[in-house]
Amino acid sequence: MICAVNNSGSSIKFFDVVADKLGGRLASNFELFLPREMASIFFFSRHQLAITFTKIPSHHCGFELLDPVVNKTQQLFHPGAVFKRDEVGKPIGVFRLGGNFLACYEKSGFIINKHGGLVDGYSKIIWTGAASAIVAHRQYVLAFTAHSIEVRSFGGPISLVVQTIHGSYTPLNVPGPEERVFVLNTSTREAAVIEFLGSKEIWN
Repeated sequence: MICAVNNSGSSIKFFDVVADKLGGRLASNFELFLPREMASIFFFSRHQLAITFTKIPSHHCGFELLDPVVNKTQQLFHPGAVFKRDEVGKPIGVFRLGGNFLACYEKSGFIINKHGGLVDGYSKIIWTGAASAIVAHRQYVLAFTAHSIEVRSFGGPISLVVQTIHGSYTPLNVPGPEERVFVLNTSTREAAVIEFLGSKEIWN
């Protein structure tokens, strides 16, 4: 199944991949409408998507989990129990970490359990700069800021900054476990590859 936010940001279209003589095509399956303008989708399974929103009220965390099969949504967590709105900036991405979720904002990130509470040891992860994009790959999280890529390892009980890649970059792909991270240097317009050797996949 493939899904995409439409141009207006108010609905998600779902497509099935259908095999044919030319190799395959996308067949429209169904469409869901949500009351808020969506920014991006993170696909976890056929029964669970995570959605980020562009305009959110103060009582909303900016992320919702959606079961497209039954068209049911729920807020990932209540922000009042975790942070103040002006402390974090806009929502960027959410990633599944075992039974927990890593919710990423411009200024910081939080690991949230399935009950909407903070996970011990990860009360707040503060990026060194304002992040415009986040990539989770193997045991690492890459926070893309205006002047660098901050690489954090989640292989232990706490997250640690293990490398800083200087320069202005933007991610080009959503890498799978066995894929490399492709980035674009926005100054030189040259593509580059980031590869982690000997690491393990922890995002699912």
